[in-house]
Amino acid sequence: MEEALARLAATDSFLKNENSKLAIECAALNLRKSLEIIAFSAIAPNKAKYESLRSRATKQIDFRKDYHARRIAQDLKKVNPDFFPIALAERSKNDDGDWRHERASGALTLTDFLQAYDSLGAAAHAYNPWGPEPNLHALKTLIRSTIEKARLLTRLHAAFIKSPEFSGVWIYQAATSEACAHLWVAEAEGNYIVKRS
Repeated sequence: MEEALARLAATDSFLKNENSKLAIECAALNLRKSLEIIAFSAIAPNKAKYESLRSRATKQIDFRKDYHARRIAQDLKKVNPDFFPIALAERSKNDDGDWRHERASGALTLTDFLQAYDSLGAAAHAYNPWGPEPNLHALKTLIRSTIEKARLLTRLHAAFIKSPEFSGVWIYQAATSEACAHLWVAEAEGNYIVKRS
């Protein structure tokens, strides 16, 4: 997650420093890599089941060679339908004195993630000079929107794990200038349901 956040910052600086096609393409590439890192981080809590699924593939079976975020997401959905993390707001105490996290609004969803990843892929290749001109304004708009949504997700989120070995949640909070990164683990006693809305 720290690398994803660093790449989001790099993406932002490319957009701020220049308005050239090259700067926008560099921003798109770094943002796409950030999304790939988010996909890799979603493997971590589901690694054993993901590795097992990938070992039965018909083509490339070594999950350590995976890189395409859409394909990773499709496979993760097979092993854990709730694999995609949910962004959280800062914790607060309720009336009973218990700490709780509400959901953060406006963060990257799985649908946003997949659409942005696919759209950013076009910027990874040279444009065909005989084809239509790339819409750099639309690409910049997508990048700016996705940066903010991805920042909300990567700064503080819950990742859900459902396996025979562990059933529960990991809550990750990124490092800040005042504090190091934190990971809280909460184990469920039995099965549970994740409400996405």
